[in-house]
Amino acid sequence: MYTDNYIAKSLELHLFFGRIMKEHALFLRAGFTPADPSFSSKAEYYKKEFENLLCSA
Repeated sequence: MYTDNYIAKSLELHLFFGRIMKEHALFLRAGFTPADPSFSSKAEYYKKEFENLLCSA
């Protein structure tokens, strides 16, 4: 039973930090000005990657 508990706790932790990182990417994207489109697109890329990670977890 210890293994099951470890797996559940590990997934909870990964989901927690995945959501935090996705929110950080959202904040970054919102904070960049139109003068820096490459930064905005990179932040959007990371947001999508963290969404994919959350779906996998």
